[in-house]
Amino acid sequence: MALDIRPSGPSEEIDAFVAVLENTPGVRIVRSSGDRPNRRDPGVRRYLTVEVDPTVIATEVREEPPVRRPVGDGAIPLPPA
Repeated sequence: MALDIRPSGPSEEIDAFVAVLENTPGVRIVRSSGDRPNRRDPGVRRYLTVEVDPTVIATEVREEPPVRRPVGDGAIPLPPA
């Protein structure tokens, strides 16, 4: 199964996201574009094509889900009307 993913944000955070994907069993990045500047938002975007092997089962079990802290003030900007 192949998925097209477009992460957007600071280049360093996209690099960290890609590193997580690269180290996830059953996930393989088959294509990655270079960083492209966002038109309306700060940061960049990158286009990824990722193959996922649905037969691979995650082996790590967490007692509690990871804490996800909002970036900035946590608000999601809306595009201009």
